[in-house]
Amino acid sequence: MKELIRFELGKLLHRPLVFASLAGLAIYTAYMLCLWVFPINTIVREEIDGEMKTYKGMAAVRRNQEIISLYEGPFTTEKMQNIIENYSFSAAAMEKNNMNPDTQIRYTHNYLYDLIKGFFLNPDGTYTGETVEDVYGELAPELILGYSEGWSCMLATLPDVFPVWACVLAVILSPVFSEEYSRHTDALVLTGSQGRTKCPTAKITAAYIISLGGSLVILTIFLLCLFFCYGFTGLDSSIQLSKFMSLQYYTLYLGQAFALVLLLLFSGIIVYTALILLISALSRNSYASMIISATVLLAPLSIPMDSSINKLLYIVCALLPIHQLKIINLFYLPHPLPIALSDVQIMLLSLPVTLAAILIGIPCAKRTFSRHQVR
Repeated sequence: MKELIRFELGKLLHRPLVFASLAGLAIYTAYMLCLWVFPINTIVREEIDGEMKTYKGMAAVRRNQEIISLYEGPFTTEKMQNIIENYSFSAAAMEKNNMNPDTQIRYTHNYLYDLIKGFFLNPDGTYTGETVEDVYGELAPELILGYSEGWSCMLATLPDVFPVWACVLAVILSPVFSEEYSRHTDALVLTGSQGRTKCPTAKITAAYIISLGGSLVILTIFLLCLFFCYGFTGLDSSIQLSKFMSLQYYTLYLGQAFALVLLLLFSGIIVYTALILLISALSRNSYASMIISATVLLAPLSIPMDSSINKLLYIVCALLPIHQLKIINLFYLPHPLPIALSDVQIMLLSLPVTLAAILIGIPCAKRTFSRHQVR
């Protein structure tokens, strides 16, 4: 069986189109890491004795960590006012550095100041007078402040990379069954002693090794970049006090958000892999299989995910692979919900969806190929 799996892995991976797709994915992932995760463009500006000091790159990250360490813990109005008082620029310093004092909130200060300025400051940087309770309502007592910069960058970037990885999977996995038909090797496979039993199992196993293995590689790359640039601190901070989901309307911490993101990403990949296998088993050539698989993945994006559609249909659409991989729709479900479930409970519905894909999609693909009539 191991030899069969290795043979199927070789057949799927050793193709020029696959190499080109993987190279494109690698370039795109590197670009997204440089654009959003690596602190290349991170800047901290701080006024010291009337002079403006600027930190860039890793120095800016370290300065952000130092500033946030002074305010970690429950987020209160007093802390918020102290942050504004300590890190706002004076009009004199801004004019000296060719900045417009009337638009202070448009300029970068530090990560913490920039998180709160849109909620508590006027355009010129003056305090609006609103309290934490006024802005966050009943969530205010549960808000925890921590260093969330790295996690925010990573969680915001993964939904851009995984849909591209899914498109690459369509290229890699579409020929798994259909290529046997187009090359007329189905007669050789299906008339062999293990052609209708072990061979389909080896193909399915090889497909999931590629899809899940590749997903783990992508995730590992992101986690390594996160660790070396920012460290792993901040998982206990509230998602409202981060760049990832600052407008979220229910209590959630970054550690919980990360667990849900992992659930949605891997659920989407597992379900989509099962769909590709079934489509490949039904298609008569690998090109048709690839086109249909890509269409099944991307077509739901044409459905308007807003208040113009039925809320129950919204939730059903949100559980399709592309929306699980893009994550955002499941974090911003419509309210009030049409069924008696919370937002997180609806996200957990991806578990039975995944189970259904494994228990129904995979056996159907295997059975379809095994019962193919050799001509």
